[in-house]
Order: sequence, then structure tokens, then C-alpha cells
Amino acid sequence: MKQKIFFNGLMKIMIVMLFFIGCGSSGSDYTGKWTQENASKIIEISQQGENYIIQEKSGGNGGPSAPLAGIYSLSKENNLSGQNDMVTIMYNKNSKKLLISAWGGQMENWIRVK
Repeated sequence: MKQKIFFNGLMKIMIVMLFFIGCGSSGSDYTGKWTQENASKIIEISQQGENYIIQEKSGGNGGPSAPLAGIYSLSKENNLSGQNDMVTIMYNKNSKKLLISAWGGQMENWIRVK
């Protein structure tokens, strides 16, 4: 009886671990060129060691987007965080888009440049 309880508990732990491993994004998901949906602003994200560098490649159409250039780090939640934690960048594996929340403004969707 104790072996069955132990085995069931062990199986639950393994399933939970597999779920978290499968849902997390790796830092490499962020690297590359990205553009805002419905805009022409382009950023490039590159990895240097444990940090990520964002460079703005074009100014776009002067929309509401806040400046994003700077050095970012990968948080324990696998999000990029920078600008004194005022900018958070999340990668959605299902849509393959970035979701950027900057300076308390609205969330912006970004798509990978092909």
C-alpha cells in the first residue's frame, strides 16, 4: 500500500515537472529581429552571455511605443526584464509573438521579421 502511494506521488511530481519544462521559453526564443504589429518599428534582440541587448533598428511611425533599447536579463519566469524593471517582454510560444509591457503603458504585440 505504501509503495502504491509513493509511486502515485512520484508520478504526479514527474508530470508537474514535465509541464513546467514544456511551457517555459528559452532565452533563444527572444533573439532576432522583431516588428510591432501594425507599425514599422523594428528592434533586434541579441544575447551576450547572460544578458540580452535590444537595439532599435528603425524609428517607425512615431506611435505610442516607449524606447526599448538597453540591456535586459532573463527572469526566473523566463521573461526579459530591463529598464529598471519598467519593461517586461514575454514570449508566447503558441502565437510565436512577443508581448511587451513598457513603462506602465498598454501591452504591444511584436512579430518576428522574416
